[in-house]
Amino acid sequence: MFASNPIWQAFPGWQSDKFFNGWSIFVLPLVYSTEAIMNDYILLLRNDPAVFNSANISSERAQEIYGRYRAWRERLAAEGILAGSHKLEGETGRVMRAADGNGKAQIMDGPYVETKEVLGGFFVVKAESYEAAVEIARGCPHFEFGSVEVRRIEL
Repeated sequence: MFASNPIWQAFPGWQSDKFFNGWSIFVLPLVYSTEAIMNDYILLLRNDPAVFNSANISSERAQEIYGRYRAWRERLAAEGILAGSHKLEGETGRVMRAADGNGKAQIMDGPYVETKEVLGGFFVVKAESYEAAVEIARGCPHFEFGSVEVRRIEL
């Protein structure tokens, strides 16, 4: 009866073969998304502060290096898994720490006071799991210069 009624053929997702006291009962089909749930992961790029010091590399080499990062970023964007990225300034920044447990912050110049590594930048990517995020991070050109820490972002 449902298929023979031309008006209801315009609604292929509807079912109407149940009757109750002369009334038709229409039921919409359940639609389940097959898209995987994606989480955001941050890839923290750390390196020795001397690595990208302009005194240590030529401007041509610096352009080649930045070109590799740019190409990797564009590939992630084209794949639809890039949520954001930024390079951080190398010589600026402030480190704040509580001094002597008194709850007051002590501010120190520079992003790398008393440290052998700096946070040089980050990428935020979308992935189904830590394993998938690690696989994405494996393609990062930063491994030539330092480490990449992968962390899931809690929302």
